[in-house]
Amino acid sequence: MRELNNSTIKWPNVNFVTWPYQKQTEIKHTLLKKYLPVWLSILGKYSGVNYLDGFGGLGAYHNSDDIAAGKYISKNFGSPIIAIRNIYSLRKKKKINNAKVVIIDSADENLQNIQKIIEFHGINFMPIYVHGDFDKEINKILDQVEKSGKTLAPTFFFVDPFGFKIKHSTIIRLMQTPKSEVLINFMYTRINEFLSSPQLESTLNDLFGTDEWKDCITSDRRSREREIVKCYRDQFKKHGFYVVPYKFEFPEQRRTYYYLFHISQHYKGCAILKDISSKLASVYGGHMEFQSKKRALDLFSLLPKHKRTDSCGKFFCYKSGSTGCDNCIYEKFNGRVITYFDFRNEIIDEVPLTESGIKDALRELEENKLLEVIQGSSRKRERKNRGGFKEDDRLNFATK
Repeated sequence: MRELNNSTIKWPNVNFVTWPYQKQTEIKHTLLKKYLPVWLSILGKYSGVNYLDGFGGLGAYHNSDDIAAGKYISKNFGSPIIAIRNIYSLRKKKKINNAKVVIIDSADENLQNIQKIIEFHGINFMPIYVHGDFDKEINKILDQVEKSGKTLAPTFFFVDPFGFKIKHSTIIRLMQTPKSEVLINFMYTRINEFLSSPQLESTLNDLFGTDEWKDCITSDRRSREREIVKCYRDQFKKHGFYVVPYKFEFPEQRRTYYYLFHISQHYKGCAILKDISSKLASVYGGHMEFQSKKRALDLFSLLPKHKRTDSCGKFFCYKSGSTGCDNCIYEKFNGRVITYFDFRNEIIDEVPLTESGIKDALRELEENKLLEVIQGSSRKRERKNRGGFKEDDRLNFATK
């Protein structure tokens, strides 16, 4: 093996090069491996779909096993390869129809390396390679689609830059594509480092889509992170999207590295990714956190829950009376009558719970006489086996 620049290694047994594999990158890729085939299967069953990788990178990573062996044996591949392998597999199984992959990268050698990896796998699949700046090239693509008078097929956009020169306006354009989603790396550490830099004011305005981020500069150390993340999230929530931030920490440290923001147009995408994340807890402990069925799942850890009056710290709940998310839910909905369909859509990205955990919270409220669940027929609900909630069930929250 031979080490090149920036810890890149060339191996004797393969014709492509690799980057070192960090733990948070592994978790990020695992999340993508679990979620992307679900998204592709749902959206690609009856229509064409796209996967667009905004920062393709080298496409392969090495770990300590490779170093010890002196050759590439781990086969840890990046997001473009994960997407291509999933699409190739689903097409062979006839679970999806037409699917295209677009890979953008500013370094032509990265795109060439990705092609070598595809050939290494023996996959008969040719992605569309775009050499250039992400923001410039993706807007050119969107401009061409608009001029053609056509609509882009549902697209999963993976935006994973090294820095933070990403424009909010561009992400909004991506999300205007029907049934599309964005998974974007919000590089919190670097953003926080340069938040007070006058030279980057314009860049930060573009990133947040507002200058409200300036209010975070004077925040105390403990609340600054929450306020920065909330400011970024709020700009997407204004457009009616489902938005969930997942926090990633430095290896062996309890300090934030970056957030993955999942932006979806449908509650189902939001709910599925939260559920997948919670299930990964048994594999990767100490980097995330979810609550499901009354137990904490340490996988994407965020700030302490239910300690502050304006936010529970995980996503962005309302004021909590004591310790559980059921209290947050009651505070928000007390005195209201709402169908489970509308309730679920309103709450799914507002509390640190999977949908199963949300249902558990509702049952606790029901047991405590703070909620009455009524069937669509207006008859009082009788559930001997405490079954699930139906979309037309009405939730009658008691008034304080």
